Amino acid sequence: MKTNKIKLIMVASLLLLAWKTDRSLEKECSRIEKKRGEFACLITRPDTGQISFVYNRRMLFEERFCPGSLIKPFTLLSYVASHPFDKDKTFNCKGFFHTKDRLCWLGEGHGRVDLVHAIAFSCNHYFMELIKDKLKKRSFLRTLAEFGIKEDMTTISDTDFFKTAVGLGPFFRVKPVHLLLAFNTLFNRGALYNIKGELISRIEYNSDVIECIREGMRGSYLYGTGKKIFDETKTKDMMCKTGTGMAFEKGKVDYKNTVGWVIVFFPSYEPTFSMLVLVRNGTGSEHASIIASEILDIVTEK
Repeated sequence: MKTNKIKLIMVASLLLLAWKTDRSLEKECSRIEKKRGEFACLITRPDTGQISFVYNRRMLFEERFCPGSLIKPFTLLSYVASHPFDKDKTFNCKGFFHTKDRLCWLGEGHGRVDLVHAIAFSCNHYFMELIKDKLKKRSFLRTLAEFGIKEDMTTISDTDFFKTAVGLGPFFRVKPVHLLLAFNTLFNRGALYNIKGELISRIEYNSDVIECIREGMRGSYLYGTGKKIFDETKTKDMMCKTGTGMAFEKGKVDYKNTVGWVIVFFPSYEPTFSMLVLVRNGTGSEHASIIASEILDIVTEK
């Protein structure tokens, strides 16, 4: 059963072009939306830059959302551009309940974690300890621009900047399509494509850092914040990154809701399938992971 599912995903990833004219997946997404709430889904081929399926185009191509922890890989890449890379470096996360700054989302804390586990569990405390008073705003913005994400944060305070760089606060919003295309470059040897599928640049980066990000995203899928997807699909050779961002309503921060994200890749090495799911007013990344699991089940049954 598991072997068949993996084979079916591989077939689906190679035949995504057919989904542009096949309305069945769109209908299934509409059915899920009635049950789970408003969401958007974007499927691409990282190796070719092809956008293969779009659900809720306006959310994906026109609106901007706080990315939450999905910003962390780019924060790490910006940091290591001018600082030593040490994946074994550890910090002790005491969690939301036991610290004044209340940076990390997990009440009891993650304990002492290294970089791979900090990525897998989206540990805000680890990343804040890593970059605070070290990462320069200009360098961070330059890294984002290199990956096709352009945002002006020059007017925010240093305190707000460091929170933004670990995925907190309302100061940074991004178009989902640009975020997925940026993530694709991490695993397609640096090829940045535009929304038309045209290659616009090839980014050079530290392969050891990319391997660490890959390992962390594998961990997220198998035992971390994206484990919900693994529990439902039982397909081992995937990886994912989750994010929970602040929500907005009529231009103002909506403290009652969050924006939930998940990005999924298959297979883990040289992926031919990537999918972004974004939930507008949900209960964080787990909400997005539940929807992603349901969509993956549909894809593998095609």
